[in-house]
Amino acid sequence: MKTIQMEIDDTLLAEIERVTQANGITTSEFICNTLKRVIKESSLSELEKQHEKGYKKLPISEEDIETWETEQVWGNK
Repeated sequence: MKTIQMEIDDTLLAEIERVTQANGITTSEFICNTLKRVIKESSLSELEKQHEKGYKKLPISEEDIETWETEQVWGNK
């Protein structure tokens, strides 16, 4: 694990300290968790863009939808 040094706005740091104290975690844990979440969201966003590109290149037809509709099991309510 590496130690990094960074500058952060006083107002933002105060907000981070409030949240970390309320949740019983360290500032380091909070920042690492937040960075991991942003990276995951970025990865998901990239996958969504790839899916969109694929569907634009090869759109789903009505026949495709009808074929899979019979496979849906909704259960009895």
